[in-house]
Parts: sequence; C-alpha cells; structure tokens
Amino acid sequence: MHLLELPAIDFKRYMHYANKQLPRLQAWLVQDHHGLVLDTSGSPEDPEPAWIARLTPDSNQTEEWVQQQNDSTVIMHTIKGDNGIVWARLSLLVQDDIDDALEVSRFIRDSLKHEIALLYELNCMATELSERYEELHLIYDTDTQPLSYEKSQSAIRQMVKNCIDYLAVDFAYLWLPRQKIEITQGAEQPKRDEFQYAMNDCRQRFLDHLSASGEALVINSFSELASHNSDYKLPYKITLCPIKNQAENLLGFLMLAKLMNKSDFTNSDRNLLMAMAGKVTKAILSIYDDKTGLVKHEGFEHQLRHILETKQNQSFHHSLLLVNIDKFAVINDVMGFSEGDRLLLRVTHILNTCIRSSDTLARLTGNTFALLLPNCSMQHARAIGHQIIKEIGELSVTNGEQCQNVSCSVALSGLRDESQSVDRLLSNLNIALTLAKEQGGNRLQICSQYNTEQASRSVAMRWVGRIQEALRNNRFVPYFQPIVPLYPGDTNEPHGEILLRYIDDTGCIISPGEFMSAAEHYHLMPAIDLRVIELVLEQLPRDQTALWSINLSGQSISDPDFVRKIIEMINFHGINPRHLCFEVTETAAIRSLVDAKRFITELRETGCRISLDDFGTGLSSFSYLRELDIDYLKIDGSFVRAMSQDSTARIMVQAIHKVGKSMGLKTIAEFVETEDIRQQLIDIGIDYGQGYLFGKPQPLAKFLRPGY
Repeated sequence: MHLLELPAIDFKRYMHYANKQLPRLQAWLVQDHHGLVLDTSGSPEDPEPAWIARLTPDSNQTEEWVQQQNDSTVIMHTIKGDNGIVWARLSLLVQDDIDDALEVSRFIRDSLKHEIALLYELNCMATELSERYEELHLIYDTDTQPLSYEKSQSAIRQMVKNCIDYLAVDFAYLWLPRQKIEITQGAEQPKRDEFQYAMNDCRQRFLDHLSASGEALVINSFSELASHNSDYKLPYKITLCPIKNQAENLLGFLMLAKLMNKSDFTNSDRNLLMAMAGKVTKAILSIYDDKTGLVKHEGFEHQLRHILETKQNQSFHHSLLLVNIDKFAVINDVMGFSEGDRLLLRVTHILNTCIRSSDTLARLTGNTFALLLPNCSMQHARAIGHQIIKEIGELSVTNGEQCQNVSCSVALSGLRDESQSVDRLLSNLNIALTLAKEQGGNRLQICSQYNTEQASRSVAMRWVGRIQEALRNNRFVPYFQPIVPLYPGDTNEPHGEILLRYIDDTGCIISPGEFMSAAEHYHLMPAIDLRVIELVLEQLPRDQTALWSINLSGQSISDPDFVRKIIEMINFHGINPRHLCFEVTETAAIRSLVDAKRFITELRETGCRISLDDFGTGLSSFSYLRELDIDYLKIDGSFVRAMSQDSTARIMVQAIHKVGKSMGLKTIAEFVETEDIRQQLIDIGIDYGQGYLFGKPQPLAKFLRPGY
C-alpha cells in the first residue's frame, strides 16, 4: 500500500465512534508506518503531540502496547497486513476504564485493518486491469497479417518497438540467427550500441539454454544470470522467450531488458512476452520457410527486384544461381519424407557455407534454392556453383535399408541488363535448370549459352521422344501403394492405388513429375493412361477380390472415346469391373464438369467405382460435389500432412469428411506418415488412410508375387 493511498480512508468516522464509546477520550492520532500523521484530534501545526513524544518503546515491533502517563493511559495498535507489512499505527489517550478502552480500540483496529486490506486489494485489481489494458493494446494493435514481404519486415520491427512503447523496459531485442535478423529497440543510439555489444557475448549462451529448456526465462539478479551465463556480468534484468517454428524447433528469441536498479520482471511480464513472441513467430513464418529458415519466393523476388532497380549507373557485376536437388521426388518416395526433409537441411547448411553474409539464400520451391550474389562476377559465381555441385555430390541419404546418392543441378545468370525483369530472369534460369537435369544432372548450365525459348521447346520435345519410346518398349512400370481401413473389421477387401514410374536407360526410377508437363503439352496423357490400365489388367489375377484405384488425367476424361477403350480392355482381360476404381482429380473435374459427369456416369454403368482425388484444392469444391456420382473422396495430402502442426488443416479435414459423409461417400486421407496423424484421422472418423505409415510404393508385380 503506497503512502498516498491511506488518506483516502475516513479516519474521523472511526474517531467519532471512539468518542461516543469512550466519553473520557482525550486525544487520538493515526500515522503511517513512517510516522507521517494521517489524522489527529490535535492541531495540524503540532504533528507530534507531547503524549506521543514521551513514549519510549519501539512500537513498530509491538502490535498492541499500553503505557500509563500520570492519570491517563496511552493505547497504541500497529495495523499490519497478512504479509506482516506495517500499514499504519493507531494511538489513543484515555482516562476511562482500561478494559473498556481496549475493547473499543481493538474493534477500531480490526475495522481499520479490514478496510485497508480491501482498499489494497481494490488498488491491486485496478493496477492489474491497467496493465492488462496496456497488454491488450500491445498484442491486438500489432499487425500479424502483412500483405507483402516488405510489410512483413516492417511489422516485425514494429512488434519489437511496441515492447518498448507499452512496457517499462530499457531495451527490446530480437535475434533469429538462421534468418539473419537482429533488431534492437530502445534508448538512444550510443546506449543501444552498448547493449547490443554486450548481447554479442552472451546471446548464444541464452540460445543454448532456451534450446535445452524450451521455456521462457526471467533473470532479475547477477546471481541468477551467473547460473545461466557462467561469470559474465550482463548489467541488465532480462526476460526472454523462445521463437519456434511449427515443428517446435528453436529459431531464436525475443528479449526485454532493464537496468539492474529498476523493478523486477514478473511472471505477468513473461506471459506478455510469450504472447508477443507468438505474434513475431506468425510474421516470421509468413516470409521465411518453416523447414530451412530461408527467405521464401516472394522475399527473394523483392530483394532481386531491389538489386535490379539500384543497379543502374553502377559498374558492379551481380550474379544469380538456382540450385535444384536431382531426383528429389524419388528420394521422398523411396526413403520417406522425413529423410527428404533432413536432406533439405543438410543442403541448406552447405549453401550457407558457400556464400558470404551479404549474399541472399532462399528456398523457392520444394527442392529448388536461389542464391543472389551482389558484387560477384560470373567467373567467381561459376566457381561457387561448381563448389556447390561438389559438396552436395558427396552427400547420401539412407533409411537403414537403402542408400541413395545425392546430386544437384545448377543454373547461373549474370545481372548485366537493367531492363531485365524478375519474372524473365527466373524463367530463363528455370529453363537452364531443366536443361542441366535433362543432360543427366550434376552439372552447371549458364543462361547466356543458349536461346531460352528454343531450349524450352527442346526440353519438351526431348521428353516427347522418350515418352513415345517408353510406350513402345515398356519403360512405364505400375507401382502399388496400399489404402488401409482405419477401423479394423470394416472390410477385408484389399485396397490400393496404382502409381506410375518411368525407367530410364540407366535403370533409374523417375516419377511422373519429371515428364508430366511435356506429356500434357503434347497431349500424350491419354496414351499413357491407357498403357497404365493395360499393364495393370495384364497383371491382375482373374479371381482377385481387391479394389485397384487407377489415376486418370483431365485429357483422358475429355476424350469421348476413352471410356469405350477402357471397357474393351476390361472385357478382353476378363476382370470384374467392380474391382476397379478410377481416380479423377478435383482440378480436372472442375475444368470440365460436363465431361467429368459424362465420363463418371458411363464408367459407373459398367460397375466401376469412382474416386475424386486431391479434394480440397479446388476453388468451389463443396458447390459442385453434389453433381458428381462418386464413391470415394480422397482428401488432399497437404491438409493431412499439416494436421499435426496446423489446427486449420484439421478443421479442413473435418469439414471435408462431414460433407462426404452427408453424401454417403467413403473418405480417404493421403500422406498419412505418423501415428499421431493416424489417430487424429480416427478421431475425426475418416474411413481409409494412405501413406508411408502403412506402406511405401512398390512395383505391382512384386506385390502380386505369390507368397509375398
């Protein structure tokens, strides 16, 4: 209780009661714990009456004390709180019977204690409400939905500044080493530089501590600091909170600091900082890649555009590199997505060691990285590219059973023409990257060595020849991945999806992503789809009882003769059509709803079943779904895979399942990779799961082998 708060109590009301109960009350006095007079029956000019001055004991140590002074008696009470802190002292000078006087004075003492305690509690509540009001301003006035990379950067700086504006601290400090972010706010520049210099010596130790504990930290003394940072004397009280990505990996921390002579940080301060750290985390993840910590595509384009705009009238040379991990889809398929993710981190580490702190490294797509090298000649950039190829080529990926060597392709361009646009630059580099991969990968391609438009056509034409050769010489191989019921006993019918793989001249397995765009551009997908169906029907036993799902492209759906060709093959091979399920992607169905409805109707009339694949990626999924006569709804794997970290993804999966069930459809979840996701799907009610948790893709012939 502060000194200025006690005068709010009406002490005269209590003394009026004392005068009525004690007719011979001579004088009274109320003081705070420092002896300051709060109220008195005497003259205001006489703050310490003689009868008080004659008291000899230290009344602060005595809760109740009685002293005789000639024919009068002094009664003194010390009013304390439950925590033992002295709030006030009450003194009475009486000539009445001592027993009656003690009874009255004790009643006044207890009443005063109760009123002061209530006032203290109300004051604490008001203070807390005021603090919460400031916290609401701090948290809810902070924008966490920036519209662009530039606004995101500004929002992060504003968040750190808000910590200074709303809290009584000297400094706010954000450090994210992987993102190369270090922001210090507070005080004037010299003191801010001094604080940042001090942090350079101990920030890594703080990061190590947070990595081990995973919890926010409050340090209010040198002794507490020494327990975390050896004998280093950081002259500040601090509280810091970890910044983590969606996988709960530590990225850095947000810190508040104040001088040692100021008030301690409290748990409320720590909780507020944790809320603010959550805001910072959202802003960080909107512009930096969650897995690698690198700048995303938009941020890289922003920095590249800035370089192009400021390059005019400069004699410096800048260079740009794209690095793509060769056959990354195969690594994911064969080794698993977790091994693929670990490879991305290893490649990120290599790329960071090959560049300077002034360079920019970004992750543009799943397995493509970009390096912007300001003031770097083409010759030096070429040397960096070859170094990257060499070091990545020394990597390998293993899952305990198999081992896969790693290589990469690199495309290089100089930034010499100020009229170049960002889109054209990246387009040319991507074409160069495709050429490097077409030539076997593990090599560097320079943009200036060819005409990009001709090269683009050349790449596509080269795949056209390879696809036609594959159709003639059986280079397409059907693979199988099981689709498993999530509720045991629901069905004994084996179920699985047919996947396509291409075997090149060297025996390397290539996924459809490598050649699908060329096949679609030159309208080769119907021929590929028919070949896959034929290969599957040739291998299936006539007495089989499983359900086989086969993917079909949008081009095949739009072909009016395609259903007839399928029916002819089914009849020729003697397969019961009820054991065949054809998967149509949501995108293909949306693109041509009339063709999709016709195609589905004709196939269902034969007894085949239909599954709508990758559901959830379309723009009007729920509105058109009722127009399609289908059996299964396959939920897009991107939602399923994100469920463990993203509550929104789980809500999407629940919504899709609910719609499917209302229409009598069975639901299938793709990309089921962990036990946690499987359990979440069971809790939602999903019927089937497909993913590495249940089985990796394998050649169909191997699956059908007797005794397998």
